[in-house]
Amino acid sequence: MNQIITISNAVWPYIVLIAVGVVAIYPYARQHNPAIADKMKWLYDVAQYIVAQQATRDASGADKKEMATTALLEQAKLSKTKITRDTAEGLIQKAYNETKEAK
Repeated sequence: MNQIITISNAVWPYIVLIAVGVVAIYPYARQHNPAIADKMKWLYDVAQYIVAQQATRDASGADKKEMATTALLEQAKLSKTKITRDTAEGLIQKAYNETKEAK
């Protein structure tokens, strides 16, 4: 059981980073390619849940934003999408604001 907990604790930050990337990219995909956005709607819902759960943890807002920005930049690199760090930070902030407004 301890091994499972240790592994889950090691993997959790990566899961959160991927989730934040999905939450940040989905509005862009919905606007520019609705067909892909429709296919990834379920992934977006799961990612929003993960991001909301992570928001309840003890990391500071700046740390969370930095982690999310890094995750988004990594996802963009993997998908061969070129975005700047400032753009990534703006997308993260926009996703945060939309999540906060929805509550």
